Amino acid sequence: MKTIVTGVVCAVLGAAGGYGLSTVMGGSEGGAVKADLSTDVAKMNYVNSFNGVQILKEQGVDIDTASSVQGIKDALAGKESAVSQQDAIAAFQKFSDEKHKKAAAEQEAILKKNLADGEAFLAKKREEEGVVALESGLMYKVIKQGDGVKPTVKDQVKVHYHGTLIDGTVFDSSVDRGEPITFGLGRVIQGWQEGVALMPVGSKYEFYIPSDLAYGESGGGPIGPGATLVFDVELLDVIKADEDVKKD
Repeated sequence: MKTIVTGVVCAVLGAAGGYGLSTVMGGSEGGAVKADLSTDVAKMNYVNSFNGVQILKEQGVDIDTASSVQGIKDALAGKESAVSQQDAIAAFQKFSDEKHKKAAAEQEAILKKNLADGEAFLAKKREEEGVVALESGLMYKVIKQGDGVKPTVKDQVKVHYHGTLIDGTVFDSSVDRGEPITFGLGRVIQGWQEGVALMPVGSKYEFYIPSDLAYGESGGGPIGPGATLVFDVELLDVIKADEDVKKD
């Protein structure tokens, strides 16, 4: 915590440097003194100030110009800090705790919305002609039925796929990349393991995967917590586990 506090305090002091230059150096209150950035020292001070502001903004810290400038003035005058290390740690800890609580509340709200939207989406899909609903909650529609072998979770599969959220947002697509992908079926989400195992080679299915068979309440990357997913999957080939062993 001490290292974090020290770093952020330095950023605060640096951030005030450019903004409050006229006040610190005796400039007029209404007009800032334009800095001469031709020297290396000036450039280092400017970059420190600029980056400090950017860091604080990214962390969600409000910039209080008066206290920031006072910190610079006290440091330049060789005074002791008006804020003790203990008080600084307490302030940053409180800020961090409140930030985490806010983020957790926002995440919970997103989770509840995604779960509700997913349930409504799946309920509607369940009524569509050609959609098969499995006991696990996985649903699918056959776009094209092949006649090749079916994979098991021990096999490698070569597929083309197009993954979207229920609003149509694309989060991953080998189709868009123009190149199929090969991977172990047992290494992907449960919805894929169960669904792709139903497909003979040459098939193309559309899967509707509830969050508990996908990325769950945590989500990941562009996939929010509790998100229901839609995948168009074309099974191009299966490398059976025993064939893979023989190659080795």
